[in-house]
This record gives sequence, structure tokens and C-alpha cells, in this order.
Amino acid sequence: MKRLNSLQNSEQSLNFETVWRMFQETREQMQETDRRMQETDRRMKDLQKTVGKVTNTLGDVVEGFMSSDIHLLFRKYGYNFNITSQNKVFRDKNNRFLAEVDAFLENGDCVMLVEVKSKLRPEDITEQIERLQTVRDIFDKRGDKRKLFGSIASPKISESQLAAIRKRGLYAIIPSEEDVKVYPEEADFKAKEW
Repeated sequence: MKRLNSLQNSEQSLNFETVWRMFQETREQMQETDRRMQETDRRMKDLQKTVGKVTNTLGDVVEGFMSSDIHLLFRKYGYNFNITSQNKVFRDKNNRFLAEVDAFLENGDCVMLVEVKSKLRPEDITEQIERLQTVRDIFDKRGDKRKLFGSIASPKISESQLAAIRKRGLYAIIPSEEDVKVYPEEADFKAKEW
């Protein structure tokens, strides 16, 4: 008897109007969920833009700090650079990207490629070596016989990173108190030539 009463109550409660009302409520809930998801997407996009701007700004500050009078830092090593370019891009004859150099110091005899990093990773050293080889290949194809040298600039470089940079024949540029210095500090350091 209880079962029969339960079925009768179910039938009465599941009439067209009840089902329609449930459908409408479900639709409204789905629309509200959709609105919230769209708002979340919009906020995420705003956050990504903000983070991107902060990252770009930090990179610009580091590059500006490291490359303003960077050519003067190399005079004690015998380099007298008279041309400094920032963000120099190399492309092939089909306009395909080959390499970009943060600071490109040059004169009639040699060129210094400086890679600027806000935070130096181990692979950045390897990538700088590869960049130097790419630019050497480009120079060879153009008949440019100038010597190429490399450097990595960063606000903080650990002792082990300095050792790795030196071992690869590169210079390191780091801030020191209120100045910027080139390492190794010995004027007789023999940098690798590409």
C-alpha cells in the first residue's frame, strides 16, 4: 500500500508544469555557470596580460641596465667598440629568423654578442654558444671575417655559473655594488673566438 501511495505522489508531482519548471531552473543554473566561466576566462586573460607586461618590463629594465654603456666595460680587455646595437635580429634571404642578439657591440675587427638574462639558467650558456655559432655561420656566408666573442649579462650569476661561463670562453657581466663589472676580472683572460 505504501508503494502505491508513493507512485501516486510521484505521478502527481511529475506533471508537465513541474518538469517544465525543473527544466527552466536547470537552464538558468547552466546559464549562470556559463556566465561565471566567461568571467573567469576574462579575469585569466587580464592576469596573463598583466604578468606579461611585468615580465617584459623586468626584461627591459635588465637589458637597459646591462647594455647602456656596456661597450666601455670591455676596454680593459683591449676591445674598442664604436657601434652598439640592441635586439639585433638576423634573418636569412627568405626572411626566416635565425638569431637575435640582445646587445651587439662591434668595430672593424671584432664583434661582441651579449645575451642579457633576468635569471640565468644553465641552458642559457649553451644557447649563447649556439647563437655565436649561428652568427659565425651568417658572417662566413657574407664574407665577414671579424672575430666573434660572447658574453652573458645577468643581475645575479652564481660562482658555479661564473666558472661554467669562463670555461666556455665567455665573459660574464654582473652588477657589483653601484657599478657593473666584467668577469673574469683578469685583463689577460683569453676569450674563445668564433
